[in-house]
Amino acid sequence: MKTRLIIIAALLFSLTAAAQTAQMYNMYGDNNEIKRVVSWNGITVPDDTTFGVKLIIQNATLGGLSYSDRLAMDPELGTDFQDLVRRCAVGANKRFKRSSDPHPLLFVPLSEDKDYLVTLIVRSVTDYGYTIADVLIDTPTGNQAQITGLRGPGGRYGTFVNLMGDGIESLGSELAKLICKARHQKKI
Repeated sequence: MKTRLIIIAALLFSLTAAAQTAQMYNMYGDNNEIKRVVSWNGITVPDDTTFGVKLIIQNATLGGLSYSDRLAMDPELGTDFQDLVRRCAVGANKRFKRSSDPHPLLFVPLSEDKDYLVTLIVRSVTDYGYTIADVLIDTPTGNQAQITGLRGPGGRYGTFVNLMGDGIESLGSELAKLICKARHQKKI
């Protein structure tokens, strides 16, 4: 009898923990990637909105190395930083163009005029460019959306910076997909 009670208690505990985890994450995507949307409160995306893209990679783990170690090993990373920002915008704009939205949105590098600011905080990049980042979207009214654990697959051939660019371009595409979904369903 004691053994049965212990087994039932352990089963209930594990089911309760699994239920709490399931409530915390938002499953999205064909390949079962998990993205957790922390908040999308008060964010509306009007027609013809322009998103300025800012990229932060200084605290990321890049192919198992810190940013400074990777920069010392691969100086191309410092010179191609603006190209990484541009590739994120390109990935997002490709996704927006494929959507059936009659009023497409636009991602631009931060130096250009923008309505909203999108900050991608890269957490890690593998040797093949698979990138994981957190996203902050700031509006002109001061509201902010936060998305954690956004993933972008990298590439197969090329230098580390090229593969990382592939991953960041995929991140832009995934982010655009989430924004399109939020526009049409009023939530992510």
